[in-house]
Amino acid sequence: PPQVLGYAWPALQEAIEALRHGTATAGHAGDPGMAVGSVPDAIPRIGAHLSAGILFFLSALSGGDLGRWLGGRTLDALRNAGRGQLVDRLNADFSHLARLADGAGGDWRLLAIPLWDGHAVQQVRLFLRRRDKKRDGHDGKNADATRFLLEVEMSRLGEMQLDGLVRARRFDLILRTRQPLPAAMREDIRTIFQDANDGVGNAGTITFHVSRDWRLMPVPDIAPADHGGLTV
Repeated sequence: PPQVLGYAWPALQEAIEALRHGTATAGHAGDPGMAVGSVPDAIPRIGAHLSAGILFFLSALSGGDLGRWLGGRTLDALRNAGRGQLVDRLNADFSHLARLADGAGGDWRLLAIPLWDGHAVQQVRLFLRRRDKKRDGHDGKNADATRFLLEVEMSRLGEMQLDGLVRARRFDLILRTRQPLPAAMREDIRTIFQDANDGVGNAGTITFHVSRDWRLMPVPDIAPADHGGLTV
């Protein structure tokens, strides 16, 4: 699974540890709650339900409501265990993630999505920017287009950046790496990309760019700095 590139969520990791090790117990007799020693089901995780978990997180993020995401019983369990300050940190972090997702940091929207890999919380960083021809007055080929940047670090392959441009009936992708990918892997990726485009009737190309000079996207500096929340 991808590792964190620039982002961690210490407060969420701390909450998970409290819940997993029984420091906080959700629910009571006759209340389905959350079992002691478990991780909140709402946190996206590797597996068949990853997409559903991400969509649920983004839905809650759009409303800035932490309780809607993790659930009221989970937050109450932390408060009842004397971890009220931790809940406050989680709320502050969630609010700032919502601001980033709304584009409060500039032209780009940043969706910082937590991912539970079975051991720890990671953050997948997805940057989005939409170009609106009517709003921006552009008539070129990139009008009414969406560009995205997805940044990950693989344990064996190192840092990778997927730079995509999506517009009417076309999807182009640049895959940037610090070191060359194996030839067989490049061909597999090219085949998957082409099959996906063909499946929805899109044209497009994928380009592999190898360099140590490309840069990661800067993260807007709007995260709280007074409680040790999200780190960059």
